[in-house]
Order: sequence, then structure tokens, then C-alpha cells
Amino acid sequence: MRVFVWSLTGLLIGLVAGYVLVLAGWLAYAELVELVDPGGGKIMGVLLILAPLGGLVAGLAAAILMGRRAARRNEG
Repeated sequence: MRVFVWSLTGLLIGLVAGYVLVLAGWLAYAELVELVDPGGGKIMGVLLILAPLGGLVAGLAAAILMGRRAARRNEG
């Protein structure tokens, strides 16, 4: 049960961190190259497609890492 809880915690932290990291990276890139997007299509694509995918990848990675660490601690 402890491994599950730590994995779930890692998943949630990774989801949020990955989403914020992708979004912040896109905003920094857009500011750096002075990207003009009057319709808002590019940022909507990032908010609704790219950032959730980045959050999913980061969340799964964090869940695996934290689950492995908890399993190692649980063994002995």
C-alpha cells in the first residue's frame, strides 16, 4: 500500500510540474522570439495538447521513480 501511495503522489506532483514546465517554456520561448499570436491558437494548442502531454510524461516518470524508491525502502 505504501508503494501505491508514493507512486500516486509522484504521479500527481509530476503531472503538475510537467504541465507548468512545458507552459513556462513555451511562454519564455514566445517572449524570446517576440511571437505574435492575435488569435490565440498557438497558446491554446500548448495549453490543451502539449502541456498535458508533457505533464503525463513527467507524471509517469515521477511515479515510476518514486514507486521504485518506496519499494526499495519497503524491502528492507
